[in-house]
Amino acid sequence: MTEIIFEGFMVLTMYIAVQATLALYASARITGIVMNSWGQYGITHIVSIYEGYCLRLDIAGQDIIVYFMKFLLESRHTFVSIAEREIVRDIKEKLCYVALDTTQEMKAKPEEIIKEYRLPDNNIIQTGNKFFRAPETLFVPSDTGVEAPGVHKMIFNSIMKCDIDFLPRRSPWPLCSCCLRRSVSQHVMNTFILSV
Repeated sequence: MTEIIFEGFMVLTMYIAVQATLALYASARITGIVMNSWGQYGITHIVSIYEGYCLRLDIAGQDIIVYFMKFLLESRHTFVSIAEREIVRDIKEKLCYVALDTTQEMKAKPEEIIKEYRLPDNNIIQTGNKFFRAPETLFVPSDTGVEAPGVHKMIFNSIMKCDIDFLPRRSPWPLCSCCLRRSVSQHVMNTFILSV
């Protein structure tokens, strides 16, 4: 890559940085924990920025789409082609959310959480708890067959790997807000507090 940059584009200097560090800088911090979930690559990274400890969860957006497709199949909606997978991705991005309290959401009446999505052929999909159960795989990866801790445990492990002298300096809100939706970060914090 650097050879192409220097020789092909005649660039004089180049700086390579860890993306998580740049995300932390974007929030005007130099110490903290960054969680990035790349849907395209199916990887979730938890990076503690101070000593550079890095943990990785091999589950992200594409896995949530596949899991969501299984839920839709239970509702007798089949999506198999690449174009149909893009429809499921659009549904996921527009309607899926992370519940702050999953057990309370499961107890809710179906009519309170039901949502609709209009397909390109004007058919309408109606479904309820599947919109928050699919993203829950970030917290319970074993639901999809991945043997790994959830993101809340990975954050805890990343904090515990840091030198004890650095722990008191950490802010009580260790997540970089530019990387996470507020509901995801709130769910992580709720689960994190319960597991500690």
